[in-house]
Amino acid sequence: MSTLRRMHASLAAMDIDAFLRVHHSSWDRLAALARRHRLTAEEADELLMLYRRASVHLSMVQASEPDSPAAAELSAILGRARAHLTGSGPPPVAAAAYFVTQSLLTALYRLRWLTLAVTAVWLAVAVTLGVWTATHPQLDLLQPLEQRQAYAQDEFVNYYYEHPNSAFASQVWTNNAWIAVQCVAFGVTGIYPAFVLMVNAVGVGMAGGVMHEQGLPPTSGCTSFPMGCWS
Repeated sequence: MSTLRRMHASLAAMDIDAFLRVHHSSWDRLAALARRHRLTAEEADELLMLYRRASVHLSMVQASEPDSPAAAELSAILGRARAHLTGSGPPPVAAAAYFVTQSLLTALYRLRWLTLAVTAVWLAVAVTLGVWTATHPQLDLLQPLEQRQAYAQDEFVNYYYEHPNSAFASQVWTNNAWIAVQCVAFGVTGIYPAFVLMVNAVGVGMAGGVMHEQGLPPTSGCTSFPMGCWS
């Protein structure tokens, strides 16, 4: 007969109430440790030891009286201790708060120099293309004068006027979200996000160059819009 079976036999032969009186203090200690959010190294070792001991006690109680209140109570205590040992994780609200106040800020801080470098390159490309567009002597070969005038005087501003504010905002944010999803999906290549940024920088630079070449500031017609001209 195995050791566990001998323990079950001995428990069946003895008074269950006496067994509960002997071991209930250790179960209470296990329950107290399982309720704590933080444990010292010694308390963690104690929790593991009491958990193993109580698991054996539960099997013995269930073999003798499977439907007893003591079995249900000890099973609940073991469930809380198991969750503590396996790390069930913090509540969703606490996890979200920790992400916003700790994890996200830490990640942004670690990427600060890369972010500044990418911003500097983006600005350099946009300004270079803007100056080149505004000062190129043969700009007509790239875009006819009529198209540049229509863009600077009508199309640029109409982009912000042709839809109601709510519809325009939804369109802009939906487009930005779709671009973000693409960058996340293809970011593993290391090429697609850089390509998107460069295309955006070229577009903004050339738009600013055309506006300047036509005698209009790059922000003409946009100062009254909350979205600005960066959409």
